[in-house]
Amino acid sequence: MTNSFFKNAINETVVPFIRKVAE
Repeated sequence: MTNSFFKNAINETVVPFIRKVAE
């Protein structure tokens, strides 16, 4: 597992979640 893998996972899960909460 590389750093980019975790960054990808965060971008696919955490970012959309934060955007949903921020609305």
